[in-house]
Amino acid sequence: MFANRVIHYSGAYLSFICDLNLPLASLHGLSGEMEENDEGLPILDGNTEADRQWLMNFFGRKATFLLGVDGGKVNTELSPAVKGNGHVPKSSVAMLNGVRAPDPRVRFRADYTSWLYDAMPGMAKFHTLVFASDLRGPIRKRIAQLSSEGFAPGGSSQPREVQHRAHCQSAPAWGRKTAPRT
Repeated sequence: MFANRVIHYSGAYLSFICDLNLPLASLHGLSGEMEENDEGLPILDGNTEADRQWLMNFFGRKATFLLGVDGGKVNTELSPAVKGNGHVPKSSVAMLNGVRAPDPRVRFRADYTSWLYDAMPGMAKFHTLVFASDLRGPIRKRIAQLSSEGFAPGGSSQPREVQHRAHCQSAPAWGRKTAPRT
């Protein structure tokens, strides 16, 4: 059942992101044919308000699934139950309905402290957060490499138009696109 939800929800999201107008599979039927399921994707007409509304509804309805906290913990050989003093301790993380998690306090400037999600601008930006447990040794080197390559001109953290401009400026003259011949 979980795998069906992964396929369905990722299919809905990818259809939205890739502007695909294909039916979404619903794998809940017992017959040999797949059922079609309407996820209410917006019409591909360039209306950004409809797109924003769909994203808000999609993430609002699927939040606990997307965070991975919609089901109970299953004890396995890889993650056995932890016992302390003869009893199973309560989980240190609890999901409250309607609460974004995790939302730690952050300080991006010397004069301002805020909650993580409140400190970041909304849908116009894509944020990459890297949490590291140790800033020494190989982890520090990898984070430094990610930062230097990602924020370099043409790096993955640059807006697309900046990446495109940097690529075109560094391309040899024979590799640039020119106006069509008449």
